Amino acid sequence: MGGIMPSHRDIQCAYLQQNVDVLNAASKGSIWYSFQILRKTSFYGKLDKLKHFNEEFSRLSIPSNTQDHSLRIKELGETLEARKALYDGIGDDLLLLAAFENYMCSTLLKHGYIVHKISGDRSLSNRQKREKIHISELSDYEGINFIDVTMNGGHLLKRKLCGRSVYFSVATKGP
Repeated sequence: MGGIMPSHRDIQCAYLQQNVDVLNAASKGSIWYSFQILRKTSFYGKLDKLKHFNEEFSRLSIPSNTQDHSLRIKELGETLEARKALYDGIGDDLLLLAAFENYMCSTLLKHGYIVHKISGDRSLSNRQKREKIHISELSDYEGINFIDVTMNGGHLLKRKLCGRSVYFSVATKGP
């Protein structure tokens, strides 16, 4: 990665100072880490093969009157084994989740949203559990601190509308 990933402390100071340069550097670092995580999946570079076996599995899963049942079951088993060799189930799912969370943090940081848990101001901390907080909103509060832990994905994607929580696109335009 070109440049150095800012520390949690640097990012947290950037929130308070509304320093978008540091947030952009953190955004680039997060997207780089996301890519590094994706490279560790068993299917990295093999998506075309995985797609082929998924389509083949779907096709063979539909009973056919024109095909020998035992041959179809044999082909289905072979396709399943080939697909399993390309995809490590829970292991790959966890890597995908971690990569997406890094991507999500990257996008939110780039748009000036706080991804670390807020402490020190109870009302703002509670509000952060319901909706995203933009750095432009911090000047209204005193004694804000942050915990070196990012909010989980569900909280980072939520916003509150009409008293109900709704999920929306990560690529948001502003506060």
